[in-house]
Amino acid sequence: MKAWIALGSNMGNREENIARALKEMKKEGLKLLKISSLIETAPYGRTDQNSFINGVCIVETSCTPEELLECLLSIEKCLGRVRMEHWGPRSIDLDILFYEDNIIDEKNLTVPHPDLQNRRFVLEPLMEISSELMHPVFQKNIVELLQDLDYEEALNWIEQRARFGIKLGLKNIRTLLERLGNPEQRVPCFHIAGTNGKGSVSTYLSYILEEAGYKTGLFTSPFIESFRERFQINHQNISKAQLLKKIQHIKNIVQDMEKENMVPTHFEILTAICFDYFAEEKVDFAVMEVGLGGLYDSTNIIEKPVASLITTIDYDHTEYLGDTLPEIATQKAGIIKENCPVFLYPNPVEVMETIQNIAKEKNAPCFSYEKNKVQNISVSPKGTDFDFQNQRYFVPMSGEHQAYNASLAVLTVEELRKQKRIQFSNEELSKALSKAKLIARMELLQENPMLVLDGSHNMQGIHALKKNLSNYNYHHLILGIGILKDKKHMEMVQTIVPHANTVIVTEIPIERKLSAEDLAEEIRPLNDSVLIEKNIGNALALSISLAKADDLVLWCGSLYLMGEIRKNFFKVSK
Repeated sequence: MKAWIALGSNMGNREENIARALKEMKKEGLKLLKISSLIETAPYGRTDQNSFINGVCIVETSCTPEELLECLLSIEKCLGRVRMEHWGPRSIDLDILFYEDNIIDEKNLTVPHPDLQNRRFVLEPLMEISSELMHPVFQKNIVELLQDLDYEEALNWIEQRARFGIKLGLKNIRTLLERLGNPEQRVPCFHIAGTNGKGSVSTYLSYILEEAGYKTGLFTSPFIESFRERFQINHQNISKAQLLKKIQHIKNIVQDMEKENMVPTHFEILTAICFDYFAEEKVDFAVMEVGLGGLYDSTNIIEKPVASLITTIDYDHTEYLGDTLPEIATQKAGIIKENCPVFLYPNPVEVMETIQNIAKEKNAPCFSYEKNKVQNISVSPKGTDFDFQNQRYFVPMSGEHQAYNASLAVLTVEELRKQKRIQFSNEELSKALSKAKLIARMELLQENPMLVLDGSHNMQGIHALKKNLSNYNYHHLILGIGILKDKKHMEMVQTIVPHANTVIVTEIPIERKLSAEDLAEEIRPLNDSVLIEKNIGNALALSISLAKADDLVLWCGSLYLMGEIRKNFFKVSK
């Protein structure tokens, strides 16, 4: 039988310790088939100790896995290994990584080694001597496991950039893109800002362009389930291999910039990756969603958009954008460019006047519509039908507001068709809208009982959600909720909680979370049936278990929460 054994040492003469261990293996009757090169690595798990020398060997043995373990423990003891603390210093460390393709889960022995997929100091030596070896649990070979680790480390590097916070302005992104060869100049863009509805309008636009035959990029924020959702072409996420390549390339540029006291933020790096990817793939158009505001957002490096679109304007991120609607509208209108058309959702008068004045200053043709032009709206849990510009449309997203969002997209493409900037048929337009789906926006996951997810995370979203509930027939409402502490959580709670029969409170697993206890404390004066379950998977299961066939289970409060709910739901369903 073959076994793969990890070798490690960080005390005394490390190379000599490993050489002695290999010699002892031979004495114990283990036949050494292959030995990898030894590599020096930083300590794993506990970093306040000396670096390690690591390697891997393949042995042939007649021992059972349990007998092999006893043999290796005996060799460790012979060479002075004393097990004083987990992940502590050691003269020698011998671990069974694989035993043929066996899967073993016993009290003192787990094979394959339960953490080898996270250990570069194991995977790299394995890559040298057994690159095609298949992990029997993950069904991936060593090459694939090492690629997955590279990918996870790259994502961790990007996520760690969040500690630099939000820094509005274009200096960093301009420098970053210049060093990438200005890829943004090779990508025709639709640029979309607004408080709510950006994701929906971006989705409608991208489906229309794709159905018309254009290779269409889509950049959105935040993601729901997969980080790769942020970068899509024709609604296919960027591959892990492509994203890893982009991150590794941009990381080198960022590190050089940091030497010059320029520190690109998390979102600036995402924006640069997006432009670099879309330019390399030669998209016909990219639909670009603003991250925060507009004027100083990193996506505003776009100089001449095909069109700028501004969705609903409401109070959000007031610490950055201002305390009044005109102030916020001014920030959003920062995406309007000289002589480039802008398309507006029908906002309140003070907002419309603010944006239209800015458009006029920039000689930007301005287009909008009145809400009463969107007629015969019919909403059901499965979608929304409406009439606009003498056409009947259906979108598979539920809510009156979705009729208005879709109408903004239709207004945009119809005007651009008149200008001969794009081409499509009426049939392609209707078909595209009928396919345009965005997860976690009044998303119906199951029926009997109905389970609906809505990522409403601010007051405008919560009001739209409350209004949309009238389109659902149910007996009791079981409300699941989790909110971030930097949102207007008290106002959100006061709007939606009184409509629930039972409320289940959970926590979002990020630093900005509002604790379940604090959220429950705000809810109890409004509803006397409040349950706390911090584990999201358990909270979801609890909400479904409380519902009868004619009840509605509704989860809302945060897009981050929706991602966790979906992961748990489909893990159970599949």
